[in-house]
Amino acid sequence: MNDLKKFESIVQKLLKKHNIKIIRRSVNSGAAYVPERKVIIPKITNIHQFLICIHEIGHIINNWSYNKMSKHRCEFLTEKWTLQQARKYKLDKHYPTELEMYSKIAKRYVVNCCHNNHKKIPSYVMNWIKAKPSIHAEL
Repeated sequence: MNDLKKFESIVQKLLKKHNIKIIRRSVNSGAAYVPERKVIIPKITNIHQFLICIHEIGHIINNWSYNKMSKHRCEFLTEKWTLQQARKYKLDKHYPTELEMYSKIAKRYVVNCCHNNHKKIPSYVMNWIKAKPSIHAEL
C-alpha cells in the first residue's frame, strides 16, 4: 500500500471511529463543524492535505471549537495536536521537509488568528513558535 493510500485509510478509520461525516471534499482547505460532527476535508494527494484532514478531525475529536474558546486558542491547540499526530504517524522520520513546511504554515496561521482578533500574541503562542520542533509533540 503506498503512503497516500495509507494516509487515506488512517483518515477513514478516524472518521468512522469518531462518528464524523464528510460534508464534501475540498481542494486544499478544510473546516470542522464540531457540534454536528461534520468536516470538509481535501482529497489526499500529498502530506499537507493529509495533515489538513487530521487537523479538522482533531477539532471534533477534542471538542475544540470557537464556541468554547477564542479562535486563536482553538487553532493553537489543534495545530499542536496535529503536529503530535504527525509524529505518531512518523512523518517526522519519513517526510521531515514536508512536516517542517506544515509546521511553519501552522504557526503563521495561529499568529494570523491572533492578529485577526486584534489581540497581542499570547506568550504561550510565542513560546511555541520559538520552540524546537521536538516540543511540537507536547500538549
